Amino acid sequence: SVTGANSLSHTITELAAETEYWVAVKASDEAGNASSLSNVPQMTTVDLRVLEVFVDGSGDYPTIEGALIAARPGDLILVGPGRYTWTNQGTGDAETGLIWVPALKDSVELRSTHGAEETIIDGEELGKIMHVNGGTVDPPGGERYWTGITIDGFTFTGGVAESGNTGLTSSGGALSLHLTDTVVRNCVFTGNRAIEGGAVWIGGQGAAVLEDCVITDNEAAAGGGLILVNSEPMITVRRCEITNNRVTYNGGGIGLATCNFLFEDCVIAGNDAKQKGGGIAIISMIRDDTLYIEYTGKIAGCTIADNDAPTGAGIHMQTVPDLTVTNTIVAYNTGGSAIKNVKVTGLAVGCTDLFGNPGGAVWAGGFTDLGGNIELGPLFCDRTKYELRSDSPCLADCGQIGARGTGCSP
Repeated sequence: SVTGANSLSHTITELAAETEYWVAVKASDEAGNASSLSNVPQMTTVDLRVLEVFVDGSGDYPTIEGALIAARPGDLILVGPGRYTWTNQGTGDAETGLIWVPALKDSVELRSTHGAEETIIDGEELGKIMHVNGGTVDPPGGERYWTGITIDGFTFTGGVAESGNTGLTSSGGALSLHLTDTVVRNCVFTGNRAIEGGAVWIGGQGAAVLEDCVITDNEAAAGGGLILVNSEPMITVRRCEITNNRVTYNGGGIGLATCNFLFEDCVIAGNDAKQKGGGIAIISMIRDDTLYIEYTGKIAGCTIADNDAPTGAGIHMQTVPDLTVTNTIVAYNTGGSAIKNVKVTGLAVGCTDLFGNPGGAVWAGGFTDLGGNIELGPLFCDRTKYELRSDSPCLADCGQIGARGTGCSP
């Protein structure tokens, strides 16, 4: 397959474990002229393993952290059902959290066997639950390396990161991801607290992904559900429900600054901020350091509804040079204006519905109108799932607007 303008790739499958292989390549042109033999790289395959962890300490390793430390690239860690706590795991540390994933740990999958409902990691309000240390910057200020794991099917609750003003002990009550392209899917985050990112903190030049997660009833000073900071690779939040989170300052549902981001097909609803951004607070997308960087943001196919804040009840945008909002509903947000724009210079909006926001809702003057924008009642079936009635105007000219499709008839 073609992977670049001048490169090709080929995947070799069905190789034996723990076996040494050599690979060489010859190329020919359309006239049949053959090249000489390429260099001959050599590699030994590894034996990919399945490691098991059970709440009673049996299995291959007695704790989740122990299995993660021992895992090699390609390993699958299967975690049985139960409630994993600081008490029964015995590896909790107030500085690093209950579960510490070492730096440069890569291509390992941590998966529950019975899903998030039956597999709970409980911080017992004794500290942060999990930190993925990710990659490195080598040398400081030089080339960046990010590594990551996959986390699938857990409930994170009772995590607390409220010590100090910065660092691990103040960010991401349930989960913090640093210098990492970790993928988190099918997880529930509820009942966690932090200074930054009540449930989740993502930052430090990572390309992390959250998908199909529920982030609800968490609290923080900033970023009640999650906070995203300082990342040039795109951070993606996809098909997530971010609901009923609270902050004392900015970003009831999501807070972010100086990062590239994509929010896609998410419900961001019922969140509360005492200052700015009930649903989303975008405080800055410009990083003012030795490199002047302008970041890019995309909000696509989301429902931002029933959030509350004195300013920017739905979305607060401040110092934003490049943001695109498409196929999104911004409705029924209370407090101040649903949209607040401060120094927004590069906003484009299309196929988006603004409706029923008591404080008003207007986009920044001079924004680029991509067409298809409406101001009509979205006709939700109810204000919990935010599915649309079959006669909703959000199912008309633009296809589907909002995160949820048809859920009922008139």
